[in-house]
Parts: sequence; structure tokens; C-alpha cells
Amino acid sequence: MRRSVLAAALIPCALVLTACGSKSATTATVSTVASGPSNAGLSQAQLLARFKTALASATALHIKGTMSESGTSTTMDLQINKDGSADGTIVSGATTIPMIVTGGVTYVQVTPSFATTIKSQAGSDASLVSEIMTGKWISSKSTIGSSLAGSFSSLTDFSSMTSQLASGSSDKFTAMGTSTVNGQQVAQYKDVSTDGGGPTDGVLDLPLNGLALPIEEDGGSQGTVVFTWNQPTKVTAPAAADILNLPTS
Repeated sequence: MRRSVLAAALIPCALVLTACGSKSATTATVSTVASGPSNAGLSQAQLLARFKTALASATALHIKGTMSESGTSTTMDLQINKDGSADGTIVSGATTIPMIVTGGVTYVQVTPSFATTIKSQAGSDASLVSEIMTGKWISSKSTIGSSLAGSFSSLTDFSSMTSQLASGSSDKFTAMGTSTVNGQQVAQYKDVSTDGGGPTDGVLDLPLNGLALPIEEDGGSQGTVVFTWNQPTKVTAPAAADILNLPTS
């Protein structure tokens, strides 16, 4: 339930992710059941305990949303599976970065927009670097790929992501009541965290009954993050011909 998990994630080439949200037209697909104990009216401690219990049986997490921070818009669409695999895309400003994680290896694709970012920071070799890399995938088995993979690891590792979400050390929520979001009954909680800069305007939605796994976090002017749980997908590595043969350390 931590907004700061995504806010602190550093993206290569000085791209920065933030997370939170305002309501959008995005529709959440939720795999939680409609029966079970009510998630409405819980205290902060009860809410966190209920969430941690639900996380213990979770098998996958899909995060989707558009966020803004300091005038930069970031869109994230990531599928993260408990078996260690993940895939998806991050778009920060004008830069698009697809990624795949499978078999313990992370692959980052250099799109034309990402190549432009690399070119701007590559000095005299920029033209060559951009021309060779565009459209191909960089593997974490290479030196440069290992560095890129480290930048994304907190976002693409299921255990890391869920443990950070569950820590709840700085986020504070108070019960608001119940509502309906995209046709589903939800229990709503006001985000009253200060994060050192005054109160936020975030609202957290959970299923009214059943597993207390967030459906959506609405952070007002900062954007919306939609969560889909327990729908693991099969992730396949890029074709060998599409992976760049780069130096290893």
C-alpha cells in the first residue's frame, strides 16, 4: 500500500518514476472474491495486517497507471509474477522502455525514443550506439544490461515489490466508507500521509469483501495506479537473434 515504492524507483538515464493517482477511465480487472470478511472501517493496524495476510497467498501483481511528478508524466504497465518472471513497459516523458524478466535474466529493449536518450548521453560514440541498439534487446548478462537491470529490479521482482508495498512505514490511511468503482463494491481509505510535504489527496480502494488487496490508488493530481492480483502470465524471452551481443564483465 505504499505510494513511495514507485516514487523512489530510479530509471536509467535519469528517468524517474512516481506513483499515486487521480481517477481515470482505466478499468481494473480484479481476481479477488466477493465474499469474506468486510474490509470497511478498519484501523491503520487492522488494514495493514489484513493486507499482509492477503499478500501471503498472492501469485501475481499487475500494475497499470499514469503518474506525474515535477511536470513529467510516466505511464507504467507491468506484470510481475511470483515465479520471478515479469514483463511490461514504462513510458517516462517521451521515452518508452519495454522489459522482460525470465529465467533470472532481465532484457531491456532499446526503442527509438530510448535510443535518443542514450544518444544524448553517449558523447562522441552516440550515433554508433543508437544505430546498433535500436529495436534490439539488451540482456542483463552484459555489463550495460546488468546496470539497467539493477535500476528496474525493485519494480520487476515480485518479492521485493510486495514486501515494500506491505511495509507501510510512512503511509497512513483512515476509513472513508464504501463506494462502487468500475462496477465493484469497494471499501475506501483516505491517504493522510504527509511525506514531509503536507497532507496528500490520495484515496485507496479495496474490495468491500474478501482479500484486502488494493484495486486502485487515486492520488488526485498525481495520477492513478490500478492493481490486478493473482493472474499470473507466461513470460517468454526475446528471440536470440534480437538480443544484442554485448561485452560481459
